[in-house]
Amino acid sequence: TLFHAISAEVIPRLNEFNTQEIANLAWAYAEIGFAAPMLFHALAARAAAVLRHFSEQGLANTLWAFATAGIAAPQLFDMLAAEATARLSEFSSQKSEFTSQNMANSVWALATAGHRAPRLFHTLAGEAARRLHEFSAQGIANTAWAFATAAVPAPQLFDAMAAEAAPRLHDFNAQNLANMAWAFAKAGMPAPLLFEALAAEAPARLHQFSGQGLANTAWAFATVGHSSPALLDA
Repeated sequence: TLFHAISAEVIPRLNEFNTQEIANLAWAYAEIGFAAPMLFHALAARAAAVLRHFSEQGLANTLWAFATAGIAAPQLFDMLAAEATARLSEFSSQKSEFTSQNMANSVWALATAGHRAPRLFHTLAGEAARRLHEFSAQGIANTAWAFATAAVPAPQLFDAMAAEAAPRLHDFNAQNLANMAWAFAKAGMPAPLLFEALAAEAPARLHQFSGQGLANTAWAFATVGHSSPALLDA
C-alpha cells in the first residue's frame, strides 16, 4: 500500500525531516489508523533529538498521534510533557501559543496513554481555566475527561468548566454530554448547576447515546446524588 511504501522510504531518511514534517507524518498515520510501529519508533527517536524546535501545535499533535496510534513511547512523552510545561510556564502572565485545541488534545493524549504528567496537568489547568471561552464543546468535554481519567485534582478548573459548559450544552454531542457527567462524578465534583443543565438537555437526545454513554450517565447522576426523574425515567 501507499502508506507502507511511504513508511519504508521515510525511516532511513528521517534526518531530512523538519519538526512540522515529523508531527504531520505521525498525525497522518494515526488519523488514518495505519499500523506502523517501526515508523512511530523512528519518529520518536527523531522527535526527541529536535524537540525544542517543535511548535506548540507540533507538540500537541505528536502527543495526540502517538496516543491515538496506541504506541508506547514513555521517554518521548516525558520530554513532550516537560517541553509543553516549560512553554506554558513562560507565558503564565499572558496568552501562550497553545490554542485551546492544543491544550485539550495534549491532556487527552496523556490520559489516553495512561502517562502521568502531573506538572503539565497542573500548569495547563490554570491556563485552560482562564481561556475556557475559547474551547469548543468537545474541547471542554475532552479536558474534563482527561483530568478525571488521570485523577489530577483541579477543582478551580472543574468549577470553570461547569460554568462555561452549562449554558452551552446544546453544542455538545451525545458522547460529550455523557463524558461531562462521568468526568465530574469521577472527579468528585457534584456541580449542581451543570447536572441540572445536563438533566434538562439529555432526555430528548438519549436515543443518540451509546450503551456505555447511557450507563455512564446513570452512574454519574447516582454517584453525585443528583436525582433527576425526567432523565432516569426517559
